[in-house]
Amino acid sequence: MMNYSLLDKACRKFDELKMRDGTKEKAMPFLEQLANYHYPTLEHSDRVADYSVQIALVTSTASPRDIWLPAILHDIGKLKIPLELLDKTVGWNEKDREKMEKHFEYGCRSLIGLFNFSALTIFYSDYFKREGGYPTDKDFEIIFGDTYNKWHEQNKFKTILCGRWINLADEYDATKTRKNDKRSPGIIRLPTSSEAKQSLIENNQDQIILIDKMYEIGFFN
Repeated sequence: MMNYSLLDKACRKFDELKMRDGTKEKAMPFLEQLANYHYPTLEHSDRVADYSVQIALVTSTASPRDIWLPAILHDIGKLKIPLELLDKTVGWNEKDREKMEKHFEYGCRSLIGLFNFSALTIFYSDYFKREGGYPTDKDFEIIFGDTYNKWHEQNKFKTILCGRWINLADEYDATKTRKNDKRSPGIIRLPTSSEAKQSLIENNQDQIILIDKMYEIGFFN
């Protein structure tokens, strides 16, 4: 039987953060779909939301209410990714990466018109990954269209900032919890704590002080 405790937690969080009227009613169906489609992704999203809130509080740069919703919805586009790819642990290749990276676009598109701030923040949470130069500023135009330019400029700094923290939280949790053979081809394992920290620092040279702080206070371990 499916454990829906995280859905209950999310419901309470909407009330705790005093979200605008209608936000919970519009957002919960997405989380319910994710719980039924791929519960591990909902578990990951819940952890990323918690980490993102903590980073925002440590840096005093964003309110929990601003960052929690886009953080817990950041992987909602994985509803359109095949389960066999979401669960793949061995033999990850470039074709798989290309398929997987599209989940952020699916997520942005599904939230446009409902949660514009979250959609834009999710765009920037993947913008910082840009392993192959994707997404680009041109991709922004393709996904959001010209009608979003004015709104985007007014909110750009906050969405970029929240996106950066979600990106860091996402990478930390994925590194710590996803077993695969990327470090030891053919051997599925989690990285050690030292390997995870080293990887996080190597991939986030602009945030070394913050990463050290998160480990110092014990929120990263």
